[in-house]
Amino acid sequence: MIINSPTAKAKNYYTYSASGVKLKTEQRYDPNYTVTPSNATNDGLADYKNTDYAGNIICETVKSGSTITNKTRILVSGGYIEGGVYYYYLTDHLGNNRVVANASGTVIQRNHYYPFGMSFADTPLAEQGKQPYKYNGKELDQMHQLNLYDNLARLYDPVIPRTPTPDPHAEKYYNLSPYSWIGNNPMRVIDPLGTDTVHVNPDGTAQRYADGTVVSNPGEGYALIQDKPLLTDEKGTPQVVIEANAPVKSPFDYWAISLSGSAVCFVGFYGDITIGIIGKDGIFIQPSIGFGGGFDISGSVNIKQGIYKGDGKPTATSLEGLSRDISLGASFVNVGLTQDGAKNPNFVRMERPYNYGTSWDVYSGGVTFGSKSLVGGHFGLGNTLGTYYLYKK
Repeated sequence: MIINSPTAKAKNYYTYSASGVKLKTEQRYDPNYTVTPSNATNDGLADYKNTDYAGNIICETVKSGSTITNKTRILVSGGYIEGGVYYYYLTDHLGNNRVVANASGTVIQRNHYYPFGMSFADTPLAEQGKQPYKYNGKELDQMHQLNLYDNLARLYDPVIPRTPTPDPHAEKYYNLSPYSWIGNNPMRVIDPLGTDTVHVNPDGTAQRYADGTVVSNPGEGYALIQDKPLLTDEKGTPQVVIEANAPVKSPFDYWAISLSGSAVCFVGFYGDITIGIIGKDGIFIQPSIGFGGGFDISGSVNIKQGIYKGDGKPTATSLEGLSRDISLGASFVNVGLTQDGAKNPNFVRMERPYNYGTSWDVYSGGVTFGSKSLVGGHFGLGNTLGTYYLYKK
């Protein structure tokens, strides 16, 4: 990277592993502002700052004139160790480092941000240079007023706010510019990898990646995925193969037997009593009632089988509430489908933060007596009233 500005003549070299992990940054510059950088490796810039990344250990070497200084920083959970002193971060719910203090409680750095990460009310420059991890816990390159954040897959400019390179996963967000940042929603969204957005609630309740991966944030500057901490890279930054962590949906999440009755003649009511089992939750009884249309004056005994489509662990209580129901029958055979309604986040259309989706698809089949012994059926809006556990895990 060539820097040719009114205040600096410099050139940055970046070294990465084959897997994309940053191994080294070399920042060469002209202290006398007399040499224009060229494309050659021997660029004539005598002074430099080299930063080597080895796991969670960061080594800096600075050459200024004839003086060379070395510094080592060890990144640990919630802070770092430097010069034998432990420093810890105080973060907000998005993982922004707001205060850095040493082990004795002395504040050494304060950070304030506009929503998209540009700083304001900065403390003195010497204090800001104490450590570079700031907005979203990412490394800020301030040398020669570059002021770009290293977000692994992309650099980020908080002033614009845009990235100088496109999102590697831009095809997932076709309605957004590939150079946009966090879906233009800085109050609830972070992008720990530079590729995919993570929606964060201040209270730590479950959110998801755009592909449905379950994510929550405990308010400590890092994300949890399916109740397990994300893997971290050599700088302690959360890492995850997003596609490999989507919740597994199984046709064996839920089994039940129900006794149902319907009194629908053009319009009317229907209901059932269900005894169900969810292996990860327990055995339970649930009553439900609904209102709909069709022709169905019958009773039936049904076997139900459900596929969970919501977030996190399937539970009986997630079956409660409103649902869309359809039931058809003929010659003593009855089949049906219930789609349990859920208020799920829609992360693509930011102007509509919530969209109604489905947390369960429940299929049923059984024997019937009454109108369905000939031909009959109904459709309607149901409501599972509550859950009464016979056994709870």
